[in-house]
Amino acid sequence: TVREKGQEHTVAVLPRAFHHFTKTALIAEKDEETNKYRRSVKKVGIDPHFSYANMLCDVAWSRSHGTATFILPPAMPAPGMPVDLVDKLQSIGVPNAVAEMVQALPPGEVCGRCDAFDPETGACTERGFMTTATARGCEVFMMREE
Repeated sequence: TVREKGQEHTVAVLPRAFHHFTKTALIAEKDEETNKYRRSVKKVGIDPHFSYANMLCDVAWSRSHGTATFILPPAMPAPGMPVDLVDKLQSIGVPNAVAEMVQALPPGEVCGRCDAFDPETGACTERGFMTTATARGCEVFMMREE
């Protein structure tokens, strides 16, 4: 929900964000003394809030994973590429624990739907051991209220 000219209405975020992405430019300027290029990010037009926020996220991501290269997944999976969601996430560098958290839960009583399951740690707080969100529920299963 955004407020424009005193009125609130629901809008899609991405068109606004992408408009901001077009308002920044990476400029490479050559230093005549050292004969090396220096890169900097410049505003081109409006204040590119989303663009700078995205850039800072990209920098943090690259520093967190110790690389300056992003390997983004292809739009369509190539032959032999993983098809399962968890495999896809792991193939692009998402840690296993995080990939398993976003895995779709199978139907029925599974640990991920239990009130005693802690999704951040993967622990069953009722029985005191580690489990996975997709593990079959046990005799103390209690459906989590959603």
